[in-house]
Amino acid sequence: MPKNFIYLCFCAINMLRFLLSPLVRLLALINSPLRARVNFELGNKYLVGGRSWGKDGVVARMAFEVASEGELEQARPLMDELISAGQKIEIIYASPSVEKKIQALSRKYPTCVRALRLPLALFSLSGLAHPQVSNWVTAPVLVLCRYDFFPELLLLKFFKGTRLVLISASLKGRQKLLARPGSFLFAYWSLFYEQFAYIVAATNLDKQRLMQLGIAATKIDVYDFRVMQINKRLAAAAHGLAVLGPCKNFFDSYDQRNKILIAQCWPREMALFASEDFKNKIRLGHELVVLAPHLLQREKIDELIFAFHKVWPAGRIYLLSNTMDGAAIEKLLADYKKNPAPILIAKAGILCELYTLFGQAYVGGGFGRSIHSVLEPYLAGTMVYCGPKVYRSTEYDFIQERAPAKIQVVNDLQELAPLFADYAAQGEVAEAESQMLVSHKDYALISQRVQNVK
Repeated sequence: MPKNFIYLCFCAINMLRFLLSPLVRLLALINSPLRARVNFELGNKYLVGGRSWGKDGVVARMAFEVASEGELEQARPLMDELISAGQKIEIIYASPSVEKKIQALSRKYPTCVRALRLPLALFSLSGLAHPQVSNWVTAPVLVLCRYDFFPELLLLKFFKGTRLVLISASLKGRQKLLARPGSFLFAYWSLFYEQFAYIVAATNLDKQRLMQLGIAATKIDVYDFRVMQINKRLAAAAHGLAVLGPCKNFFDSYDQRNKILIAQCWPREMALFASEDFKNKIRLGHELVVLAPHLLQREKIDELIFAFHKVWPAGRIYLLSNTMDGAAIEKLLADYKKNPAPILIAKAGILCELYTLFGQAYVGGGFGRSIHSVLEPYLAGTMVYCGPKVYRSTEYDFIQERAPAKIQVVNDLQELAPLFADYAAQGEVAEAESQMLVSHKDYALISQRVQNVK
């Protein structure tokens, strides 16, 4: 396959998007999600920190593209290091889900951070109507995360000589591709990953997969930047948990092994309360069970409670909401002591810290599209359980490589109650892995390679 084949593919995709852009604008008039996307991108005109450094005659040190909070956490240590050194950075983000955090960063460090909403629906070749990424980016190095391979970003290598770096790289789920080394797709992806000057793989297994594609081992390292971010939060867990008020001390009164957190849960996962033995232990106060839903909007919480009552009609749930003050929490705890039942915590931003209070945690999502983050409970020293959909999770592989006994997959939610009981009976509580897994020396070497990539 010729070397310039990738370049031609990217150009063809961009040309197709350009031709379709008028149709996208018309469809936005009748399609609500598309209209919301167009309005999101139009907001680039009003972003205080959206002005290109190039218009000020300045060249940024590094550019980043992120599309989710998880990806932002992966890139954040590098961003923070550069900002602390007074370096200028550029952040391109593709999703409204990270808007709040990135704009807060831009406002806090206006002399260091500029941010742009990636124009996907409003794609323009000229850049006259809307910002064109190739004109906006000034940095000589662009850091991408995971698999957000937008053609206009990758073409910066060909148009401007931008050096491309990929962090949290993964080929998980590509076993069929790797098993066909003579195929067109194998050749395409091999040439594709060759475009990156430096790759930081999510796991050792991902490094091996990249090497199977023919990527030189010398330009691949293995590191998970989220470990650093999670450890910072775990170290300051007491501060984050202050919002629980008297609940924190009450939780501490239970033996760690008898405290179970049902985290990132969905309505379908309320089926785990079908076990009579599990319900009896909760009613008797032998096991403290706390729910931390994935979605915290009031209507979503109502859906979760409705699903719970379908499985446990006579059961009750204590709701610990954002609006409750200390007196209201004290009353909730008094009621709990009289009539123990699951407690649902509807407070955002404390899940990572919450794991430190529990000896066992079921992480949801595994009976839907994919499990949610299992790295946080693992690093907090919690025994982790999850559903069978682990094929997208590099965090699952990360734990499997280091301590497979600390995470267990269940294929049926009814398997959980006996596992909770068995673990509690063993009297084993996992030790926090933070200090074992994080080496600041390793991070310094990775950071140096990213910043000095050739």
